[in-house]
Parts: sequence; C-alpha cells; structure tokens
Amino acid sequence: MFATAGSDRRKIWLPLRLSLLVFSADTRNTEAMQFLDKVKEALTKIDNQLLFFDLELQDLDTSKFSELQASPLLSTYHHYLDRIGQKQRLMIYKKSLLCVSPSNFKQMN
Repeated sequence: MFATAGSDRRKIWLPLRLSLLVFSADTRNTEAMQFLDKVKEALTKIDNQLLFFDLELQDLDTSKFSELQASPLLSTYHHYLDRIGQKQRLMIYKKSLLCVSPSNFKQMN
C-alpha cells in the first residue's frame, strides 16, 4: 500500500500535466481550455477533501508527531511529514506570540 504512494501521486497529477501541455500548444483552443478547467476543478476538490488531514496532523502533540515521522511504515511520506512538521513548529511559535493577553500586557508596562 505505502510503496505505491509515489507512483499514485504522479498518476493523479498526470491529467493536469497533459491538459496544460495541450492548452499551451494552442491557447485559443476552447476544448483544451475547458479540459484544463475541469482538471483543475477536480484537483481542487481532492485538495479540499484532504485538507482536514493536514490540519489534524498539525494539531497532534509534538511527541506523537515525532513518532509518526520516525515510523518506517511512513518513510515514503517523509517529505510530506517534514513539511507538516515545519507548519506545526510555525503554528506553535505563532501561538506562543499570542499568549500575551491584553491584561498581561498591561501588567508588563
């Protein structure tokens, strides 16, 4: 299951590459433009359906997320987990900046 993830991902993006190639050959071709639009719309729907997954991973406890990154079963997704880890660290940093409430700020001055 995990071994085919890379090839499956390439298969998902193949229609976009094809539609871009056909459209770029003749930008006045309305059928090519419509096909490109349909492919972009389909990929946007897929992205929207999978968005929750990114958000759930970002909300995981840091130690639990580290376990996932170290898992040999998920080694195919290492690059993806690294990207999510960077977002997670950025969110933690931003939350730490927001921890100063207005009442605490008044006490500091």
